[in-house]
Amino acid sequence: ADKAAQDAYATSAKMTGAKIEGISKIAGAVAMAMMASDRRLKRDIERIGTWLNGLPIYRFRYLWSDVLHIGFMADEVRKVHPEAVSTIDGFDMVDYRAAMA
Repeated sequence: ADKAAQDAYATSAKMTGAKIEGISKIAGAVAMAMMASDRRLKRDIERIGTWLNGLPIYRFRYLWSDVLHIGFMADEVRKVHPEAVSTIDGFDMVDYRAAMA
C-alpha cells in the first residue's frame, strides 16, 4: 500500500497546481514544486501511507474544492525538513522537492 501511495503521490505532485484564495496564484506546482500544505486549508484528511523518509502521506481535499489530492502536512514536514516549509500570507507552503529528500 505504501508503494502505491508513493506512486500516486508522485503523479499528483507532477500534475497538480495549487491556488489559495487571498494569496497570489502559485504558478505551476511542477515548475515551483511548492504546494499549499497547511492543515488548516484541508478537509477529509486521511493518512494513506508513508514516504521513504518517514513522512506520512495523506489524501485530502482543499476547503474550496471537491478534488482529491495526495501530499504532506506542513507541520509534519517542518519537523523533518524545516527548510522545505515557507509561510505566505500566514499559510504554510511545502517545497516538495526538499521535503521528499
